[in-house]
Amino acid sequence: AFNVIFGFDPSKDLTGMSALDMWYNPTDRQKYLKELEKNKSIINFIFQGKKKKKEKILLELNSHLVRDKNGNPTNIEGTVIDVSDKVKLELTLKEQNIRLREINDFKTNLLNRTSHELQTPLISIKGFTDILLDRYEDNLDEDMNEYLEIINTNANRLVRTIRSMIDTAYFEKDRLKMNMYLEDLSYLIRDCTKNNERLINLRNHSVDIDIQDVLITKFDKAYIYRVFESVLENAINNTPTGGKIQVHSKTQNNFITISIEDNGVGFTKEEKKQIFQPFGKIERFGKGVDVIIEGSGLSLYLCEKIMELHDGKIWVESAGRNKGSIFYFSLPLVSD
Repeated sequence: AFNVIFGFDPSKDLTGMSALDMWYNPTDRQKYLKELEKNKSIINFIFQGKKKKKEKILLELNSHLVRDKNGNPTNIEGTVIDVSDKVKLELTLKEQNIRLREINDFKTNLLNRTSHELQTPLISIKGFTDILLDRYEDNLDEDMNEYLEIINTNANRLVRTIRSMIDTAYFEKDRLKMNMYLEDLSYLIRDCTKNNERLINLRNHSVDIDIQDVLITKFDKAYIYRVFESVLENAINNTPTGGKIQVHSKTQNNFITISIEDNGVGFTKEEKKQIFQPFGKIERFGKGVDVIIEGSGLSLYLCEKIMELHDGKIWVESAGRNKGSIFYFSLPLVSD
């Protein structure tokens, strides 16, 4: 093997060959001997070797001192391995990883900048349509009200989609941080439901909220609002018009659990495995059901990640197609 590594005829006897001949750079040998003297053995010492025709080669040396019965060093024993291809591959992989990180950072920065530019006009559109609908609804004809509702609904959807994309990018880079304080989950649920009344009324749904008056625990208000709104919106969109949605709470085993039940199209066994995956949107286009099919497929994936950062969890139960569904999410009960 030594002959092959250094380019000699395999049948040639190399006994008596000087060890100096395998070092391309004498300073590497000096460094090696210094470390060997200090540590008595060396593992994975990488250096530039020299083949028969003076070609450079990368070698890995593992060796130790051999001593006589009096403890005096007599010689060195060890192994030499050609690691040229291994090191080249490692360098290539390192360069590729650096390049991939640069591409990923570029994509994240592009997403952030683009999202900011998109959000600003969308929030203005949403704000002004809210004003028109709240203040002038009675003065507008039926068609105009319908057009404004469509603008408002789609502006809301786009704002939520953009925010989900930003948060997903941040989560993938471990930059999604929770600011948790003692808050009233009960108030948040009622407030979020009220803020979605327009969409609920458009779908002609009834929403029954049967929860405790006060549910105090520690959570990030903005992100848990997003979780509840995403699940509520899922129930609204995936329940045919005139549906029934029920919200319940339960405090048990130091956890607060919220359930959102609907009598909508439900989920099959395979769909339940998919919905918390990134872009795990269930495609129902052309299935002949009266549901809203828009969505990025990121919101429920993000909900699961948010709940993990709260040491909580989110899950879904459904008996199958057209048998409704129940989404649950739970938060640890914290008093201080």
